[in-house]
Amino acid sequence: MNAETVDVINLNANINGNSFTGSANSASLSGTAKVEGKFYGENAKELGGMFKAADWVGAFGASK
Repeated sequence: MNAETVDVINLNANINGNSFTGSANSASLSGTAKVEGKFYGENAKELGGMFKAADWVGAFGASK
């Protein structure tokens, strides 16, 4: 399995200050992952985070 064969990964998280925590799941992956991350930079224009389940992990980042 690779990024080209995985269905969309759905994130659901709550924001607290400059951080967020929640869960992630995908139709093509088993189980539910724990998600955590933070907002960075001026006006929180950047973010980074990770997700981890028993059988799959990943990281993400974005900039506005």
